[in-house]
Formats: sequence, structure tokens, C-alpha cells
Amino acid sequence: MLFKRNCQNPNCRCNCGCNAQNAPKSYTLADRIRENISGKDGELSAVFTYLFQSFVALDEKMRNAILEISQDEMEHVQKLSNLLVSMGEEPIFIDANKNFYITKWANYETCPKVFLKQNIESEKLAIKNYMDLIETTTDEKVVQTILSIIDDEKEHLEIFNRLLETVSANKIMW
Repeated sequence: MLFKRNCQNPNCRCNCGCNAQNAPKSYTLADRIRENISGKDGELSAVFTYLFQSFVALDEKMRNAILEISQDEMEHVQKLSNLLVSMGEEPIFIDANKNFYITKWANYETCPKVFLKQNIESEKLAIKNYMDLIETTTDEKVVQTILSIIDDEKEHLEIFNRLLETVSANKIMW
């Protein structure tokens, strides 16, 4: 799950969606994978955001669903880190610019109706960013790994949409 920034820089490397078209040539496949793990909008942000939401959601069904998604996002970190290792890279939690991940990038919204809408947008952005990543490589192992992650992100999108419908219909407690 990734969280979109309002970036206007045409040479940006912030994983806001513009990076695939405008990334400098020095932005390697490993850098792109790292950005999807540890960038502001990467998997680690999803892990911490969804973990936080599982603590503040009042409804047990919602808590459990969000916690399970957080665990899926952690598995994505593991899969992407394994790709880095297979490429001879260190699986250090740094973004493409070599900045360490910081937990202030997690989303600490407490209103379920608001955070579910944000989660939906984040999952859509994650799918787009992973599709962009696939376009940058012909490595079959990378492509297959990313496709499996995209399948999970699509499932998360469906779950968040269902939860939002339930919250909007006032069928679960906020």
C-alpha cells in the first residue's frame, strides 16, 4: 500500500507515479525495488499504517481485516527484500535516494471512514507503481514476484471497499 504525495517535480524520485517516465538513468531496478519497500509511499508505510489502524478501529471485524492486510504488506517487504538479495544487493530499508525509512511516513488518521478512503487510494497507487516497475525489467523472477504482489493489492482494494461500504451504511462501529 503506497501513499501518494503531491509532487510537481518532473525529475522526482519520490515514488509518486512520475518516476517511471522521468527517473534518471542511474535509478536502477534495485533502487526501484527499494523505493517500493522503504520509500515514503512504500510497503513499510503500509505495514505501519495498517498496524496503527488495527489498534484504533473499534470494530473487531475491521481490526482483524486490517491487521491481516498489514501482515500481507510485511510479506511483500520480505518478497521484495528477497529479490534484492537474489540480485546481490543488501536488503537495507532505504529508499532510492539512500534515505533510511522513518515511521513518521505512516498515516496516523484515526477516523475509519477517512482512513479507509485513503487506504483505497493507496492500494490503487501501489498497483500503478508495481505496474510501472514491471515495465522497467525483463527479469522473469522480478515480474512474477511483482504480479503476485499486485494480486494481493487488488484483494486489499476489494476488502477496503467492502469495509468502507459497511462503515458508510453505519453497520459497524467507528
